[in-house]
Amino acid sequence: MRPSQYSAPGSLSRTMTSKRERPKPYSKPDELRSRIMRGNKSRGNLSTELTLMRLLRANGISGWRRGILIKGKPDFVFKTQRVAVFIDGCYWHGCKCRRLPKKNRRYWQEKFDANQARDKRVTRQLRAEGWNVLRFWEHQIKKAPQQVTRQIANELAATENP
Repeated sequence: MRPSQYSAPGSLSRTMTSKRERPKPYSKPDELRSRIMRGNKSRGNLSTELTLMRLLRANGISGWRRGILIKGKPDFVFKTQRVAVFIDGCYWHGCKCRRLPKKNRRYWQEKFDANQARDKRVTRQLRAEGWNVLRFWEHQIKKAPQQVTRQIANELAATENP
């Protein structure tokens, strides 16, 4: 085999243009990427959720549940007070503290805009159904945790004593 060719078990030999380039197993590069990404199911922003969970416990805030299936899948739900808490990841929800990727900017801008539009739509729908909705950025939980817990506590107190 010539040094400019690559042969992997079960694949055809392909000529490579450089030593660092790997052959693509699919004719269309986006085909494989799309198949892989479809298989990645979202499990939430777990580390941020765990941080907020610890903060809630440390501040004596109880009554919340996770994984309640209501519109928009809130991260924390206080069912009796009808309060839904969302933690929006700074990157995926387009926070100003993150930069837009340099490559394929138009695609990413459309993606982040669609995520923000969905967030607004979900918030409106939940409020129309009588829910109080709180949204926090990931960086707020890291940089101002007491402010976040105070806001949640105030909302819970307001819904208990209307």
